[in-house]
Amino acid sequence: MNLRLVIAALLPLAALALQWLFWPWVTPFVWFFFFPVIFLGAHIGGFKGGLISTALSICIVWYFFMPPQFSIAKESPHLLRLSCCSP
Repeated sequence: MNLRLVIAALLPLAALALQWLFWPWVTPFVWFFFFPVIFLGAHIGGFKGGLISTALSICIVWYFFMPPQFSIAKESPHLLRLSCCSP
């Protein structure tokens, strides 16, 4: 595998580490560190490197930093009480 593609693939992981480190300060901006990573990955790895950086960045942000939508999971167990059974 080409070294430039490996670097482009590792850049989103570095952005993940930075995002976790600075998450309390950049909370509403989930793509803050990933936009530069995508541009840099495309610059270093070319078209394929840009695609790899983009795909990995999207997967990382969706999995780690975006809350699930339309989920039946509750944040705390006390929210699972039924309204007919509560005092």
